Amino acid sequence: MRLSPKFSPKLRRTLLKPSTGVVRSLIELSPSANEEQFRSQMEPLGSEVRSWSQQGRVATVDIPGEHLSELGDLDEVVYVEAGETYRP
Repeated sequence: MRLSPKFSPKLRRTLLKPSTGVVRSLIELSPSANEEQFRSQMEPLGSEVRSWSQQGRVATVDIPGEHLSELGDLDEVVYVEAGETYRP
């Protein structure tokens, strides 16, 4: 798998593990990103857009690990971080 320069160090470490499975990711998007277009690009990758914030230009997406390199190729994607579960 090709590791995009748009991937955070933590995401890169996650992808180096033998079986990545589905990766919950936090994606920073360009100011010109369009929600409808982005969702339509994610669908063929077997991804689920869980949330979208136009003001913050951020989306959370569950994406199969084998399709992350394709996510990194999208022009509107600025940076991709591996999601974390918050535990108080």
